[in-house]
Amino acid sequence: MYESPKEKALRLDELTTVEQPFMEQLKEIGWEVYSLNEANQVNDPSNSFRKSLKEFILKDKLIESLEKINPFLAGQTDQLEQVIRKITVDLPSDLVQANEQVLELFINNTKVS
Repeated sequence: MYESPKEKALRLDELTTVEQPFMEQLKEIGWEVYSLNEANQVNDPSNSFRKSLKEFILKDKLIESLEKINPFLAGQTDQLEQVIRKITVDLPSDLVQANEQVLELFINNTKVS
């Protein structure tokens, strides 16, 4: 279907008005942004650092990041597992509440033994 330049400019959808600008902002501050464009890329969990498409936490990436910002945790498997449990277990079923809870744990110094 043909879209005139005017129609394209007026398109208000989540991808062009929220997701793409946000990804650009993340790139500007140094994040690595991965894009899966083809159906076979999207359906292969290994392309998104997962073992299964049902995983919602990228555990290996999370551990890598936690160790990077908390060098004292490097190699502390038990403590890292405790942190991961705190941000993945007993989350509210409401997505907004779950995001708020996880953000609160990240911001206010999650403590583990």
